[in-house]
Amino acid sequence: MEAASEGHGIAAFPPFWMGGYEKMFEFIDQNVSWDAPAYDVYDPATLPQIVSEIEKSASPFFILSDQKFEAREPDFLFRVGYGVPHYGYIRGGRSSLRMLRPAISTSAPFGYKPIDVTKLGPNSVVRCVPVRNPQINFVRDVYLTAGLAHSNGELTYLIYVDEMLVGGAAYRRPNRNVPGHNNFDSAHRITEILSDFSIVSTAKLSKLVAMIAVSRDLVRPMDAKRLRRTDLLTTNIQSEFPSSMKYRGVMKQIGRLESKNKDTGRPWRLTYVCEPVEKSPQQTYEVWWKKYGQKAIEQHLSRDSKGRPEVPAAP
Repeated sequence: MEAASEGHGIAAFPPFWMGGYEKMFEFIDQNVSWDAPAYDVYDPATLPQIVSEIEKSASPFFILSDQKFEAREPDFLFRVGYGVPHYGYIRGGRSSLRMLRPAISTSAPFGYKPIDVTKLGPNSVVRCVPVRNPQINFVRDVYLTAGLAHSNGELTYLIYVDEMLVGGAAYRRPNRNVPGHNNFDSAHRITEILSDFSIVSTAKLSKLVAMIAVSRDLVRPMDAKRLRRTDLLTTNIQSEFPSSMKYRGVMKQIGRLESKNKDTGRPWRLTYVCEPVEKSPQQTYEVWWKKYGQKAIEQHLSRDSKGRPEVPAAP
């Protein structure tokens, strides 16, 4: 508010949760000795009031947040992939926004055979193929939501069974500043599952992809590149519900944050974690088939024989 009182411009991107700044700068605080000033911990619940006070001044401002205020409409919406929507608030007539658009497409089409669950069996063969982000983005556009700016992974795979495309998985270094990650010791070597998805939602195939995604075999190339062995795999998802059936029995839920934003229909941000599983994708398929697959496919065939349409794929 001191900047506003002096007429200076303001640009702010405050944390989405209380104690965010303290977590972000924890490393510096632990390694620097100084006479730290006393201050009030920032509470995101106070942001609407802060913006209202700034608007009473003459200062131009730009504030980015995950909050959609009840008393004020945001000036724009920014969102990457399936991430949390970011709302921008600016002073009308005093501020402007430059939009950066990629000069070329980030999606690269390719030929493939989509999965036919009726052809799966106990001896089906799994193949996980490393690909570039444009290839996996193409599949996301076709089966999930087209037109989104997908987040890129450091390591990405397409997953095939009997040469039929089932889905994909992407990995990256983790963001330790998200809810739930404060449960980890700083010594943990973590890899984040950025995305794991199936192209259909029938026959427990999303469960199969999730089980394959936590295989040690898939993260080994990233470990070799970083010269460090992954201790934990973690993933963060936006969900309609406070827990996910997809990850039940696969990963442990350690974080749950309910957003005030209801626009997406997925108000829950969930954090899951597990140790990499020492089973190959092929061994994982065999476990999935015995525990879930055979029964799920039989149920699918039974429903299909009664003329019920196949459920569309879910993000």
